[in-house]
Amino acid sequence: MLGTSKQLELALRPLGQVKTNYNGLKYNCPICEKSGSPIDKFNLEVSLKKNMFHCWACGYSGSIWKIIKEKGYKEYLHLFDTHIHKTEEEEEEKVIFEIPQYVINVLNNKESTDYLLSRGLTKEKIRERQIKFCYAGHFKDGIVFPSYNLAGELTAYVVHFPKQKRYTVRKNTNFVGFYESFIDKRTPIILAEGVYDALVAPNAMPMLGTHSISKDMLSFLANTNVIYIPDTDVKKPLQKLMLKNLKTVCKEVNLYKILPVYKDINQIFVSNRLVLVNSLKQFYSTNT
Repeated sequence: MLGTSKQLELALRPLGQVKTNYNGLKYNCPICEKSGSPIDKFNLEVSLKKNMFHCWACGYSGSIWKIIKEKGYKEYLHLFDTHIHKTEEEEEEKVIFEIPQYVINVLNNKESTDYLLSRGLTKEKIRERQIKFCYAGHFKDGIVFPSYNLAGELTAYVVHFPKQKRYTVRKNTNFVGFYESFIDKRTPIILAEGVYDALVAPNAMPMLGTHSISKDMLSFLANTNVIYIPDTDVKKPLQKLMLKNLKTVCKEVNLYKILPVYKDINQIFVSNRLVLVNSLKQFYSTNT
């Protein structure tokens, strides 16, 4: 039997300020903060009903028992010991690596299709990336963006809830980089922030809100040319760290600086795609 919502809040006091929503409790993710990501995002959601927590930005997730053990007051552990944590990795894998139930091709939902078109996508791109719409269940009304590796295995997916302006990210242990199967290593690879950025830029991979890069992804990018395009709210120290890490493995690394009037490259593309196309040309002149 799980403890109460109030007991859960007390157990997680070390996480700091808490907010509430229909899913439960929301905190600033300690993993994101440690990596230097922007704070006050309240990306970490804790659901007593589901006995799970998840950060939509970095993917940190698991049972309530796990987060109390790792980040909370351990004297409350016994109140949330449902014994499932003993096989927690297997349980998480089962949840993370399945496309949500109740999904259809997003083109069969006019409202979501119109929204995607307004973000600069085409119907051809929507079909190519197998974008879905979830009509029921936990991800109801969410737009689902799946990502597969070269072997055709699902390695991650992003669910976007346009009305709530909220994202959920799920990754498996084989995850290297989002949209890795669409990347051509012979031409410059764009590293952007969000999934919509990657869908309007050529040969692009989204970082999904994270500001650190894994060893697996660095290995994937070895001996390639990379154009790093952070959103305008990413602080310079984080940008410098990313560039430093990329330069350890890549042949060439360039930083694309977005003008302050824009938030990200998706906004540039939607406002005037020629501005984005023309400004990117400088990075391709020596690689064609």
